[in-house]
Amino acid sequence: MEAEYANYYTREVMGILIREFQSPDDEMKKIVLKVIKQCCATDGVEQQYIKEEILPNFFRHFWNYRMAIDKRNYRQLVDTTVELANKVGAKEIVTRIVDDLKDEQEMYRKMVMETIEKVLENLGTAEIDQSLEERLVDGVIYAYQEQSADDTIVLNGCGAIFNCLGLRAKPYLRQICGTAMFRLNNKSPRVRQQCADLIARIAVVVVSVGKLQTPT
Repeated sequence: MEAEYANYYTREVMGILIREFQSPDDEMKKIVLKVIKQCCATDGVEQQYIKEEILPNFFRHFWNYRMAIDKRNYRQLVDTTVELANKVGAKEIVTRIVDDLKDEQEMYRKMVMETIEKVLENLGTAEIDQSLEERLVDGVIYAYQEQSADDTIVLNGCGAIFNCLGLRAKPYLRQICGTAMFRLNNKSPRVRQQCADLIARIAVVVVSVGKLQTPT
């Protein structure tokens, strides 16, 4: 479909989709997310339209604990949010969810971490300004410190985000390495393993920066 027609029909369909954002039915939510992803991937859908008409309601109705608990909706929500980021840019999406890396619910934090990881791997960090960068790193470190699950979502996210930051990670390496090294003395083998895994994931960044300082 030509871009002009795609834009027109997407606007027609989107009105119906936005009304269905509020549906309590989990199956309907999954369908709506799939259609949003498909619509936003078309060439004719304008960035400004997505920012003004879709994103506010999308985050209000979909980004919640209930979606994080349901594995099928969790996956679809992450994928759809990443597709929206491809259209509107990394900063627009990361800004809306970065503070939720400090949410009290671990499953929700993991969904935030995975989404940010995928967005930054796709789009890089060029749009991320210093203020947002500081909030991001602060949230990543918090999520790492507070993790209790044995899966690798948080570890993968931490490693990927620091690798995406590259040389920009230099001001934060002392903090993250200090956090990791402190946990090496933990009596729990799981915590020590998490520490070793994190160090392995950020080793490339540490080497590229050329400075790894063990806290005193």
